[in-house]
Amino acid sequence: MLDVDEQEEQQQQHKFKIKNPRKEFDDGKIHILKEITFDIQKGVIVGIICPSGSETSTLLRALNRLWEPPSSSIFLDGQDICHVDVLSIRRKVAMLFQLPALFEGPTSVAI
Repeated sequence: MLDVDEQEEQQQQHKFKIKNPRKEFDDGKIHILKEITFDIQKGVIVGIICPSGSETSTLLRALNRLWEPPSSSIFLDGQDICHVDVLSIRRKVAMLFQLPALFEGPTSVAI
């Protein structure tokens, strides 16, 4: 039987924890995924909607390791995805990529 503290801990667990998965190039400049930090709770379906060029596709690729994020920046079930077998990540995470539709707007959208 779980006590109250264990139940609260389990309810607060995150499926994904994203902590600034930025990419720096040889010139030292940060070019993509600058200052993106958020958590996704277990059992939640999330839609990411942003203007074209906001690096949303890059973020989705990083979550699925189609683009290799920096170590200690993305966690799946509490584990750094850089240390988890790629195929096991892709079996656990369903992603739907849609055809791009270009639109103008602010670079950040609150959902």
